[in-house]
Amino acid sequence: AALYNVLGKNNYEKLYTIDVVCHGVPSNAVYQKYITYLEYKFNKKVTFIKWRDKINGWGPNRITLYFNDDSKYTTVSRENPFQTGFLDNIYLRPSCYKCIYAKLPRIGDISLADFWGYDGKLLGDNQNKGLSAVIISSKKGNEFWEAIKKDLVVEKVDEQYLKERCRHAYIHPVLNKNREKFFEDFKNMKFNKLARKYNMEKPLIIKILKKAKTKIKRITKGSLSK
Repeated sequence: AALYNVLGKNNYEKLYTIDVVCHGVPSNAVYQKYITYLEYKFNKKVTFIKWRDKINGWGPNRITLYFNDDSKYTTVSRENPFQTGFLDNIYLRPSCYKCIYAKLPRIGDISLADFWGYDGKLLGDNQNKGLSAVIISSKKGNEFWEAIKKDLVVEKVDEQYLKERCRHAYIHPVLNKNREKFFEDFKNMKFNKLARKYNMEKPLIIKILKKAKTKIKRITKGSLSK
């Protein structure tokens, strides 16, 4: 959208645009406080964080911390308190909760997303390699897609299927009711205390059960609609 605004039009013959489906952008101030907490906890400097470490495949998603002594520490995504707060929409940018680009059709000619909710015929051997949703939103995007799809492994799904399994393609994140209170406490509390107070350190079993409940609901809904 910014590029189109600068150019004044979007119909350049050789310009193809691709956007990436976004959950939201977390507060940099919270992120910096998280890094400070990590360096205090491990007593060494954080040099890099890999948020989507595929060391064991696409899922469950893992996060790896790298330190200045060449050591590293890996956790499952939802065991990470910063990631939990991010996914629970506690400290996203205010604009994320009213994003005008989280909709269909998308602003780009083509949109890409992790297709976490996919359970179609391609799942099989691809389950741990990763699957992407590809959303075509323009005539130019479709022409480009038709030219390259022969080199890809593809299954066509309808818009409703996409909406049920890739909600951020068309819905912006919901404002967490605790966001305002969180940032009041943020001024005076350390990250680990914030994490405990705002339930960002949930036991892994609770997170697994919550995910399983969501999947059961989806399966039940699919069975009832047949």
